[in-house]
Amino acid sequence: SYTFLRPGPHESDFGASLFWWEAPDGSRVLAYRIPFEYGSPGGSVDGQTEKSLASLDRSVGFGENAVAMVFYGVGNHGGGPTIANIESIHR
Repeated sequence: SYTFLRPGPHESDFGASLFWWEAPDGSRVLAYRIPFEYGSPGGSVDGQTEKSLASLDRSVGFGENAVAMVFYGVGNHGGGPTIANIESIHR
């Protein structure tokens, strides 16, 4: 599988956020494009969680067992979660 941010939706339209990317030789990999930035403030991750739920691709068909990826952390290109981020998850 492969998770990526760029190219963004304004640069290339892959349709859904979750899709099978196929190479010219026919090999495939499950790909997920993060629908918005992956950085977040150093405090609560509520905003990132709400954006992830709002952008959840319901056509995938997981129903009650839907899975959403929530990307958070301070910094760019290798940042990480703060203690406050993790505490907000526990709350």
